[in-house]
Amino acid sequence: MVFLPTLPLRHTIATIESWTISYVFHSLFGTFSGKSQAEVATFFTQYIDVMHSTTGIPFRAIVVYILCLALNTYILSRGLRGVENVAKIGMPLLIFFGIVLALRGLTLGTSGATELHPTANAWDGINFLWTPQFDSLTNPKVWLAAAGQIFFTLSVGMGTVHCYAAYLKTKDDIALNAVSAGFMNEFVEVVLGSMVVIPIAAGYLGLDWVKENAGFGMAFQTMPYLFQQWGSLFAVIAGVMWFGLLFFAGITSSLAMGTLMDGFYAR
Repeated sequence: MVFLPTLPLRHTIATIESWTISYVFHSLFGTFSGKSQAEVATFFTQYIDVMHSTTGIPFRAIVVYILCLALNTYILSRGLRGVENVAKIGMPLLIFFGIVLALRGLTLGTSGATELHPTANAWDGINFLWTPQFDSLTNPKVWLAAAGQIFFTLSVGMGTVHCYAAYLKTKDDIALNAVSAGFMNEFVEVVLGSMVVIPIAAGYLGLDWVKENAGFGMAFQTMPYLFQQWGSLFAVIAGVMWFGLLFFAGITSSLAMGTLMDGFYAR
């Protein structure tokens, strides 16, 4: 019964997935252009409030969510080939988008410092993330959090990886597949992920601000504002890349959980 919790989790991921779809289009159409950080944050709060409408589309968040579920359902209806095609397109784009944004985070330095944040330095964010704290190794909570991360991110606890493993051919190298899947997953999440949000935010808003405000909401409430600092053209490119990256990460996860549930109900 390890797979039963995947149904509500899948819908949670699909909800966030729908946000990323909407934000890709908002980035393309310049919705965040000229907005302050507070206004960008307020826009997100209003967006997830399904009773609120700033675009003339009532319940727009629900409409996009339904479209997102329909897309997931269509891909799953194509069988394993549909999931494979999405992965072949989505994963290379995800890595490419991540590398471009990570390079920007690595090269930002102190160029984003302003009078409001004169000590802002992107490298402070990188040092904050990558400076080892060896005393943490004696903290049981750290090991528990790491174990939870492994079971969640590799989909071991929810059984998804077992479902995909069932499609391996007799002569496939199981050890190589396991190592490559684990390595690429952690490379994208830990290495690329750590080079985007925290360094860029620290480069414009300072490390102290990041420590106080770091969280899930930064992806939607802060990053669109920071991208506007790169000029109108690259703000659009960066916004599409960032939310496109999140979309591909989300849909590959929701499809994986959907594959598991479809296999269960087909029994």
